[in-house]
Amino acid sequence: MADKVIGQRLLDERLQKGRHHFEEGSRLASLGQWVAAAGSFKLAATFAPENPEYQGHLQQAQEEAAALQATTHFRRGVFEESAGRFDTAARCYEHAATLQPTFQPCVKAAEMFLKIRELNRAREYGIKAVELDPTNASGHLTLAQVFREAKQFKDAKRSLERVMKLDPENKTARSLLKEVQKLA
Repeated sequence: MADKVIGQRLLDERLQKGRHHFEEGSRLASLGQWVAAAGSFKLAATFAPENPEYQGHLQQAQEEAAALQATTHFRRGVFEESAGRFDTAARCYEHAATLQPTFQPCVKAAEMFLKIRELNRAREYGIKAVELDPTNASGHLTLAQVFREAKQFKDAKRSLERVMKLDPENKTARSLLKEVQKLA
């Protein structure tokens, strides 16, 4: 009997702590402090793992925090690129793309990795950018430039032909295509 009472008391304390952290997470979320809110919701979900409301708020806060952090990394990447620190810019764009894999951070990561001659990573992010937005000519152009630098001329030619279909007036792609056709 005493064990049952103690067990119930411990359960009640755990649920009360979960509720406290959930309320704190809700307060922080209402202020737009998503990283801190995610931490509080994580604690709430830890104290009451069977509560779907806590899990749902945790997921939303983590998504909002990731978007906020991705934006911060992307902005820093822009700053570092403008200062000529391409290695740091590449890492910032990479972090942004990891947190929120969208076209812009992926294509910028590809461009920066190309500048610092990390061709495997440039290729990786160039392919991701093209997969995320196959109708964006700039992604195909960046990927073509990576392929050219890696001496993968057939792949470069294929990417440049795609650019020309998407943007027939692209002078950079036209010039690069002539160069690559001679080498392919």
